[in-house]
Amino acid sequence: PKMILHYGDLTDSTNLVHIISQVLPTEIYNLGAQSHVKVSFDMAEYTGNVDGLGTLRLLDAIRTCGLTNHVRFYQVQLQFGQGFYVVGNLLLTHEYDSSGIHL
Repeated sequence: PKMILHYGDLTDSTNLVHIISQVLPTEIYNLGAQSHVKVSFDMAEYTGNVDGLGTLRLLDAIRTCGLTNHVRFYQVQLQFGQGFYVVGNLLLTHEYDSSGIHL
C-alpha cells in the first residue's frame, strides 16, 4: 500500500483539522508521545501538552470533521522496553512495524 506523509503537530488543533479534513482517513494511529521517561519528567508541561492534550486535540479534530462514525482511532496502549508499542494488535516501533511500513 502507498503511504503519504502529512506533516503535523499534536499541539496545533487547526493543523490537525486541516489534515483530517483533507485526507478523510478511516483509521488513525496516534503514536505521538514523549517516550523517554527522564525527559518526560524534565519537560513535564510539554509532555502533558503533547501526550494528553494532543490526544484530546486529535479526537476533537475527528469530531469537528464529522468523522466520529467513520474513523477508527487507535491510541498507544503499552510500552515494552524502549520504543516498542502495542497498537490494536500490531507491535510497532517508531521506525518499523511487522508489516514493513515505516512510521
